[in-house]
Amino acid sequence: MKDMYKFRVVMALFALLFLVGCGNDDSNSSSNNGDEDQLEVEMEAEEEIPPYTQLPVALCGMPSYTLLDPAELGQVVDWEEVSVWDQTAESINNLLASFDMDVLGAMPYGSKLYRFRYTTQDRGKKVEATALLGIPVPDDGETLDEALPTIINTHGTTGFFDPCAPSHPNNELEYPALTALFAALGHVVVAPDYIGMNGFGDSAEVRHGYLVGEQTAIGSLDAVRAGWRLLETQFSGMASVDGRVIPWGGSQGGHAALFVEHIAPYYAPEFEVPAVLALIPPTSLVSLLESSVTGILPGTGLVGISLVTMHLWYGEQVALSEVMTNEDPYYFADNAPTLIFPKEECELDIDVDLENASVDLLFSENLLEKAGNGQLSEMEPWACFYEENSLTDTSVPRLRTTPTLIVTGETDDLVTTSVVRDDVVKLCNDGYRIQYLECAGAGHVEAALWSLPEQVAWLKERLAGTEPEETDVCKVNAPVQCSATPDEER
Repeated sequence: MKDMYKFRVVMALFALLFLVGCGNDDSNSSSNNGDEDQLEVEMEAEEEIPPYTQLPVALCGMPSYTLLDPAELGQVVDWEEVSVWDQTAESINNLLASFDMDVLGAMPYGSKLYRFRYTTQDRGKKVEATALLGIPVPDDGETLDEALPTIINTHGTTGFFDPCAPSHPNNELEYPALTALFAALGHVVVAPDYIGMNGFGDSAEVRHGYLVGEQTAIGSLDAVRAGWRLLETQFSGMASVDGRVIPWGGSQGGHAALFVEHIAPYYAPEFEVPAVLALIPPTSLVSLLESSVTGILPGTGLVGISLVTMHLWYGEQVALSEVMTNEDPYYFADNAPTLIFPKEECELDIDVDLENASVDLLFSENLLEKAGNGQLSEMEPWACFYEENSLTDTSVPRLRTTPTLIVTGETDDLVTTSVVRDDVVKLCNDGYRIQYLECAGAGHVEAALWSLPEQVAWLKERLAGTEPEETDVCKVNAPVQCSATPDEER
């Protein structure tokens, strides 16, 4: 029984890896000194404008809104312990060794995990969301004297509604595993469930905007604020933070990590972000959409879901039938929102064999023609939805350059590696500082798992203040064998 428990925990750990003034108009004033004084006043006033108000919002023709002051958010509403992850360093190391993952080296700490509710905002409306907090625990029972960096562990696709949240009690054995591992490495970890996916307490008040960068980034940054408040109050003395925040996630979580960093200078300028780790990330949603309409591919269903969730998040400006079929017997345009956002279980109850279907069963003829021919720009506001949530195309200006590790898999057929390679070149030409790692022979899940030792080592260098070698920056290298590749795959 104990061995089966350990097996489920480790497999869950692996699964989790993949899964945004008026001056005085006095004509008698001195023309020179007065203008200089007025300019100085205007410049001072401009410097006092809160950064979050400078974040472009209400894009793609959606209804207008104004962001709330983030200083009023990130408040803890409730919390409880996830007792199954009250683990010692010895137990975690034994667990990793049992499944040949001791290539990571010995974990120096045990872990404690908590789930918590906190306040954040969605399109200028105050809402509540949930997250996990992971804290490293020394085996000797001593307290941690050194202030620690904080990992924002952004998760891959787990679903789209409350029961799918990683912190949900039904999932506490599986999805919190990576949070516990990162804590055992010596980090404070905040793992947001994402807005629209509440793990405990009242149901989410708004829907999850799947792959919407703004919603995900704002909810994640407020989760860090709340997690830090929880440390300062309920868990004072267990650990402290040093102000550094590292977004780290895979697949949907890789997309989230990139947008957390992109939006952080506007919404959380107080956070120091020394590094970003984006594993198997969809860097261009436009390219993902264009490829997914050419046939039933691994990502086709998720693209169909993103059409629905973005349509809802941006305000249902046009009919969903513009991009999805609405014919007997499925009536996808009418029924998709109900199918994607069930009320009780985390399942998509679609009675159709998509693997043996064709794309014209799901997508409209117009979308198939335009997206399939590279003419998505002729379909608004749909093109805008996908451009604004692609790091390569968003109109939100980049405010800083942070060392970023992007990991891909040579045989990934979900997030097409050739597209990410091209996107890395484009992003580097736009000023990003990216280090690129492609795992030989790795698919979508394997790339995130097999490269875990490289991820840990890379982050350790960034946290030590070591700048990446310029010869390693913005080089799209050939695939290499990643350290945790199983012997049978070498």
